[in-house]
Amino acid sequence: MIDNLLDGFSIRRITEENNISVPTSFQLRHKVLFVLDNYIKNIQLGNSAQSDEKYFKINLKGIKQKNMPRYSKRRTFK
Repeated sequence: MIDNLLDGFSIRRITEENNISVPTSFQLRHKVLFVLDNYIKNIQLGNSAQSDEKYFKINLKGIKQKNMPRYSKRRTFK
């Protein structure tokens, strides 16, 4: 059942794979999802966190040469 859920099968396909009825498949699916939800809510994370730099593209179109935050990069054509 769990393998079928991880593979993204529909309820009808889970029913065919496990030889159970559609309502039973639906109930088992929700029981598994309920257990996973409770497990995730009880996870304790550590006290430290790390972060990397985030670089944003800046648009320099229409900015005059004296107001630019950095030198413009010239395109090279081969």
